[in-house]
Amino acid sequence: MSSMSNPWISHRGLDERYTENTEAAFDAALDAGFEHLETDLRSTVDGGLVLHHDARLSRTAGKSGRIETLSFNDFRQIRYHCGQPGLTLERFMERFDRARWVLDIKPEHALRTLRSLSHWARETGKLDWIVRNARFLMWRPQDEVALKMLMPGAQTLAGAKECRRAGASILLGLPLLGRIREARTYSLPPRFMGRNLYDSRITGHYHGRKAHLLAYLPEQVRDMENALMAGADEILINGRPPAL
Repeated sequence: MSSMSNPWISHRGLDERYTENTEAAFDAALDAGFEHLETDLRSTVDGGLVLHHDARLSRTAGKSGRIETLSFNDFRQIRYHCGQPGLTLERFMERFDRARWVLDIKPEHALRTLRSLSHWARETGKLDWIVRNARFLMWRPQDEVALKMLMPGAQTLAGAKECRRAGASILLGLPLLGRIREARTYSLPPRFMGRNLYDSRITGHYHGRKAHLLAYLPEQVRDMENALMAGADEILINGRPPAL
C-alpha cells in the first residue's frame, strides 16, 4: 500500500501536458510528489510488453491499429499526439523503479501478457522486485489464477465484482454477505446514486475486517478531502491532489 503520509496514486501519470501512460506523464507525476504509479499493461502480437489503456490507438495517436496485432517494433515507432513515443515496460522499469506500481492487466490476451511478463521478469532479474513493489488488477478470475501460477507471491487488488459485492453489502446493512477478506484492498467510488461513500462508518466496515480501502478516482477536491477524512488507505486520482 501507499504510506499513510502519502496515500496518493497517480492514475496513468499526470496528463496536463502529455498523453497518459507516457514517460513524460510519469515524470510529471513524480515531480508533483507521487510515489505510487498506476498504469495499463498489454502485449503486442510478438509478446512485447507495452503500457497503453485502450485496445486501439485512435485516442492517443490517431491511428486505427490495435495493440494486440502490432509488433513490438511497430509499437516503438508510434508517436502520440503530444509527440511522446509509446512506453514499454522495460523503459518504465528503467525510469520508475523508485516508485511503487499498480499494473492493470487488460483482459485482451491477458494470458499472453502474463506469460511474457513472467518470462521478462525472470530473464532480467526483476521478478523479486515486481513481487515486492507491484500490485496487479485482474479482470477475470482465470487470469488471477494464471498470475499466481506464473509469478507466485504476486499481489493483487480485489477485482471489480469483489468490490461491487463488498460495497453493496455494506450499503444494504449486510456486510457479512460481502465476504470482505483480511489484507485485501477494495476500491470504492466517491458516491452511489448521489450518496457520499467516503464516510468513516463505511470505511470502518473494511477496516473492521482488516481489509484496506482504495478511494477510486474522486475528481472533485471535496471528494478527495472526504476520502482522507473517512480514513481511506489509498486514493487513486487523475491530476494533482490538494495536498501535493
